[in-house]
Amino acid sequence: MSSTTPYKSYFSTEGFHFTTDSKSLDIPEVSPSMEREYQALREGIAATDLSSVNLYRVTGAQAVEFLDYLFTGPVVRLREEHLLHTLCVNERGEILTEAYIANLDGDRYLILTDGGRDQNFENFMDVYKKNYDVQVQHLNDTYSLFSCDGPYSWLTMKTVIRPEILGLRYLGLWEIKEGDQPTYVIKKKKT
Repeated sequence: MSSTTPYKSYFSTEGFHFTTDSKSLDIPEVSPSMEREYQALREGIAATDLSSVNLYRVTGAQAVEFLDYLFTGPVVRLREEHLLHTLCVNERGEILTEAYIANLDGDRYLILTDGGRDQNFENFMDVYKKNYDVQVQHLNDTYSLFSCDGPYSWLTMKTVIRPEILGLRYLGLWEIKEGDQPTYVIKKKKT
């Protein structure tokens, strides 16, 4: 049984065809018009459903030590409101997942991994989190993720979020605290 993304109705009305990925998630696969998609990426704004990306929040007194142990990149040197592109490998050196780690404030971190729920990675985290004073939450049930791309994506983000978004640096993070849950804005591409 597959599950749907929060954006399925939008992509369905736009004529996209869906496929079920290896983690039983319905994702948009085929655009109704490759020319239109190309034009959006080259001359306009393109939205991408990132429901297959996992979002975790890691908190606790030893969060940085835990993440520094799990990932190959130097999480301990990651500054607040910055991201690190890194890998998680098991004891045999096999890659479990590629990830972005975001430092919210030194005690709270976000992990973004690609490819739907990955039990190998989650099991690996569960084994080692017993040795650290940390809490790990999978946030995909309460957050939805999307990407805005193209040369005018800044215009959409400025309008939807706030004009201050224009000052966000490459691999930067902005946590907007309004309402019950914060909104996280990440800049993963140079412009």
